Amino acid sequence: MNKKELPLIIATITYLILLVMCLLMLFICIPLEVTGIEYLIIIFMAVLIIGYLVVALIRMNTYVYKCPHCESFNRMNFIEVLFSKRGNNERKLKCKTCKLTQYMERYLK
Repeated sequence: MNKKELPLIIATITYLILLVMCLLMLFICIPLEVTGIEYLIIIFMAVLIIGYLVVALIRMNTYVYKCPHCESFNRMNFIEVLFSKRGNNERKLKCKTCKLTQYMERYLK
C-alpha cells in the first residue's frame, strides 16, 4: 500500500461499512413492520449512489493509465471511470495521444 492510495482505501472501507449498516437496518426493520421504511430505502439508495460516485472520483484522481502502443500516460475522465471495462490492474480506455482503444495498465500518479 502506498500513501497515495490511502484516501481511496479509507473511502472504500467507509463506503462498504455504510452500505452494510443500511442493509442491516433494512433487514431488521422490514420484518418488524416499522413505519418509515421508505425513508430507510431512500437513505440506502443515496448511500449506494453517492458513495460509489465519491469512490470513483477518488480513483480518478489516484491513478493514471499507460498506453501499451505509444507509452503515454492518460488520465480517465468521469464517464470512463463509471463505464469502462476493467481488469485486475487495467481498464479498456481510448488513448488521448494515438486514439486507439485498448487495455491500459494502471499506475499511481
